[in-house]
Amino acid sequence: MSVTGSFSKYAKLTMIREALRQPYIYNIVSVLRGPDTGHESIKYIFTARIRSFLLRGEHYEGLMIRDNEKIPFSYIVDAILEVDENDYHYLDHAQSAVESLNQLGILETKEYDMLSALVDALIKLSRNDNELHQATGMNLIMKIIDTFQDMIIYDILEEKQGENK
Repeated sequence: MSVTGSFSKYAKLTMIREALRQPYIYNIVSVLRGPDTGHESIKYIFTARIRSFLLRGEHYEGLMIRDNEKIPFSYIVDAILEVDENDYHYLDHAQSAVESLNQLGILETKEYDMLSALVDALIKLSRNDNELHQATGMNLIMKIIDTFQDMIIYDILEEKQGENK
């Protein structure tokens, strides 16, 4: 669908504004850039996966995309280690995007459950000023690792193959 020549500038901006008024579109678009903190593991877990749904197999130079629903264990560990209070805003958007993708029927139930639990745990861990949130976040991470073993890549060779797709 091309809108480059057939509509006025005002009409094009109106179409964009109307699209962004749809909560699920705004929620999804808001995470496409990734976290402002530059935390690559968090970006890989959420942003790269959401991009894969929107780009449907297309890849662009320098654009991080995760086509596999499985998450490498090393990225989960890195996310735990690097998450901080500066990630809270992005994670809040990521949580809304995961919910929106689920409501639209784009995410399979098991992947939704894992991503939803993971973003919830990372939000709690980002609240590093509160020991209760930290403990709750780590307990959630342990539960995620136990519950979603088949959705986590533990083998370093399998992990490298998934990154090269």
